[in-house]
Amino acid sequence: MRCSEANIDQRITSRVESYISPWVTLVERKVVDSKGTFIGNFHGLAVADYVSVIAITTEGVLPLVHQFRPAIERWTLEFPGGLLDEGEEPEHCALRELSEEAGLEAAQAISLGELLPDSGRLGNRLWGFVVPQAEKLASWTPEPDLQIKWVSLTTLEDYIRDGTFNHAPHLALFAVARLRGLI
Repeated sequence: MRCSEANIDQRITSRVESYISPWVTLVERKVVDSKGTFIGNFHGLAVADYVSVIAITTEGVLPLVHQFRPAIERWTLEFPGGLLDEGEEPEHCALRELSEEAGLEAAQAISLGELLPDSGRLGNRLWGFVVPQAEKLASWTPEPDLQIKWVSLTTLEDYIRDGTFNHAPHLALFAVARLRGLI
């Protein structure tokens, strides 16, 4: 049985949004049970959908973005990606971010579908894509605040095993791509 088919005995009776920045809105939801008994106020963040892409170049290497993440106060390795602009199609965003962050181009991307990054606190989705034959752009200027680390699939797997590559939503995309035989 899918969750949406379950007999739900809780509902939201009010929703208050507090603007924090162009990227984040705090959302407070009042939840009651089927008898109207107050269960609690629950807080979440409304943020734009994420889009990430696993790309493999025609030379057989993958770009990993090495960048500083202030929220966790350290450097990370992640797949190229970014925030979905309002009205933008996820595949277009994936190809745009791949070009901007890694200097790669492709005619299309294979969809891995949409995932929920953190259903307990975040109200957005993660759209994942695979580009199996990306080509390097002739002229590309890297973004100033990030670096690209080019790795083989074997090296990426080693990074996953030893915890060097540990961004949970990206690990999920990797698993989905593997299960579908796309990488």
